[in-house]
Amino acid sequence: MKLFKNKSKKNWSDITLGQIQEIDSLPKYDDEIDLIINYLSVIWNKDASYIENLPVTTIINGFEEWAFINDKPTSASTPIIKLKGKKYGAIELSTMTLAQMVDIEEYISEGLMLNLHKIFSVIYLPIKSFNPITKKYTTVEYQPSVERQDVFLGGTMDILYPQMLFFWSIVKIYLEDLQSSSKMKMRTIHTEMVKEMITKESPTQTEQLKQ
Repeated sequence: MKLFKNKSKKNWSDITLGQIQEIDSLPKYDDEIDLIINYLSVIWNKDASYIENLPVTTIINGFEEWAFINDKPTSASTPIIKLKGKKYGAIELSTMTLAQMVDIEEYISEGLMLNLHKIFSVIYLPIKSFNPITKKYTTVEYQPSVERQDVFLGGTMDILYPQMLFFWSIVKIYLEDLQSSSKMKMRTIHTEMVKEMITKESPTQTEQLKQ
């Protein structure tokens, strides 16, 4: 059921990743009024009691301003984004370090949406150098950073939503392939170990049978 009407005056640049995470964590409400109050509480950064004391028309009109949430942003994903005056570049997933992979897997296991700002802080790193002609860039070496996580937490969704859709699908495929490859390698190692053990034990078993 769509609660938003197409009278939106706001857009994805008016809502942050942190707010989307809060909305996503809201419980399911049987009463539509309770849902509206709690949505506006997050979006306006006000207590629910403040929303409850507003005129009904103010609540309805305020809620309708966020109709854009029904639709996905139209902007495309880009390898370079700018947040709080600083540029961040997407890493090459093929060069992802073990530390980055482990951190991403941990964040996903603890809740994808809840930790999306942390995942962004792994995938997007501050740009160290940029060539305006080739558009190529280098990023700083990866180190976990709470400060960088907070930057993405406060990033607006017009910038982060397209990146989220694009890179989540790639990271998911990459991690699945990597995990599958790791399992295959472990099976190969295990098989070789078993063969080696059998080879070592075989002469002894043969002698025992002869006796």
